[in-house]
Amino acid sequence: MSFELFIICYNVCLLSDPDDLRVIFGQDPLEDDRTLGFYKIKHLSVLLFVVKMPGG
Repeated sequence: MSFELFIICYNVCLLSDPDDLRVIFGQDPLEDDRTLGFYKIKHLSVLLFVVKMPGG
């Protein structure tokens, strides 16, 4: 996850670990080693943020 994306998530969700968050664009979960440009994410694109819960 990019640092900028993590900062947004931290401010919204108060997360301390970026591994606790899954980011989904369309039907694809974003991978850590890819850039937002790789997924063709542009201004006003919708990203879904899902907090991973312990145990599942």
